[in-house]
Amino acid sequence: MKWTESQDIFIENHYLEMNSYDLSKWVGHSEEAVEQRIKKLGLSKFGFRTVTNKRFWTYANIRMLKSIMHLPNAEIAKQMGRTTTSVRKMKAKLRNGLTHEVPYNEHDFLATGALRPYREVAQESIGRKLLTCEHVHHINLNKKDNHPKNLFITRSPSEHGNVHAQLDNLLYGLVEELLLANIIIFADGNYYLGKGKIR
Repeated sequence: MKWTESQDIFIENHYLEMNSYDLSKWVGHSEEAVEQRIKKLGLSKFGFRTVTNKRFWTYANIRMLKSIMHLPNAEIAKQMGRTTTSVRKMKAKLRNGLTHEVPYNEHDFLATGALRPYREVAQESIGRKLLTCEHVHHINLNKKDNHPKNLFITRSPSEHGNVHAQLDNLLYGLVEELLLANIIIFADGNYYLGKGKIR
């Protein structure tokens, strides 16, 4: 799919405060494509981006790894353009319940240096500063909904990963049920609402 001028403008206006995952949802391209586009537009500056300065595992990378985990590490590394050590470590993390890896400063600060709004709200609700190891989980998965009732403070990144792992397991079963009941349909690479009804 070709890049449009409006997609480029959106990236230029938001690449400092949004990570690649969020940008990819807005512009309709993969995280890797977004990262490449940021570089092509000359927007990647050391210290400003939270993903491009190091080869972090993106959500798309992890989804791909999950689909080929049965292959030997060397084969996966070759397919993904990574080292065997990197693949081995991420496979171990996935087996221990991690569903995604957040770049080192992404969960604390915006690229501009400001504290993320949901962390501010969480700190106000508990009356103290959050520890660096504490992550904030959005219960309804909407990262823009920073109401205190929608925020859950986890004690560690691994606990946050476990929350997402539980959600992944629930969603897999739910999607399967929705497809069987014809509530959603998958056609031509897209999901659509079907005519089925919830029992």
